[in-house]
Amino acid sequence: MALAVVDDDTLVKSYRYLRLAMVGLLLFLAAAVLRQTVAQEWEILSSISAYFHTPAQSAFVAALVGLGVCMIALQGTTRREDAVLNVGGMLAPVVAIVPTARDGDFRRTKEVCENARAAAFGVPSEADCPRVRALEEASEASVATNMWALLVIGFIGLFAAYLLSRKGRRWSERSRTTRRALLVAGALWLLAAGTFWFRRDDFIDAAHWVAAVGLFLAIIVVVVENALRSPGPGSLGTMTPRQRIRAVVTAAPSVRHPYPVLALTMVAVGIVGLLLVAGGALSVFWLEAALIALFAVFWGYQTKERWDDDPAPTS
Repeated sequence: MALAVVDDDTLVKSYRYLRLAMVGLLLFLAAAVLRQTVAQEWEILSSISAYFHTPAQSAFVAALVGLGVCMIALQGTTRREDAVLNVGGMLAPVVAIVPTARDGDFRRTKEVCENARAAAFGVPSEADCPRVRALEEASEASVATNMWALLVIGFIGLFAAYLLSRKGRRWSERSRTTRRALLVAGALWLLAAGTFWFRRDDFIDAAHWVAAVGLFLAIIVVVVENALRSPGPGSLGTMTPRQRIRAVVTAAPSVRHPYPVLALTMVAVGIVGLLLVAGGALSVFWLEAALIALFAVFWGYQTKERWDDDPAPTS
């Protein structure tokens, strides 16, 4: 009996530390970005992803890969939340290892160097073509190696998840959410693998932003899921989806039940931020920073709320 108590205590502590690790990784990324910004005389880059091309690269990659592992390893509080965390966890390493495009000057210089007519008319003196080609080749080699490794481990992980999902029951007996999550994850893997192998240039150009948007959407969905599940006192189990949304929107701000406020704030920040970015009134950096900060607040509160709970049961 004593051994069982020790095992339960170890399990609970591991669950707590895993949740805390996600907050720690976000703070680690924020600290690296802040330090690099100070080193650049407070010049803020166009996006957090742009810090990949600075000395903060190692911290950027480590934080996002670690975040992805934690999101997959952690069991969500509901089946839907768990599925979304898993999908977000798949996307986070892609954001980390496939760099965003460099600034406009770099891209224009690259186009000049790649233009066959440049050889006839001369390349501008400010275009350091050997350096541009070296950086581009190094970036492509890095993406090729790291994405190959990620696709391999992704395939192994999906196969293991499928086997575990069948353990103790037939596939048809699994929850619909679990089946859909595995199918979506498999489709994402096939899409990434196919584009990577057959349209490498398109993959390098688009994968980062597609994965980043997907990751932020997953984060927002997790917060909204918690708001729909518990906007305040009382159960939502008997409510229709429309009634749940109405309950969330009309819920009064509360320190004890902040999920509705956080969910509405994240959705509003996302929509308004995208409009401002599209209009050139706001940089992507501030939109990303705001959403990450809100998610850190949500995750920190949920960790405090569930500190004494047992880990969520598998489903």
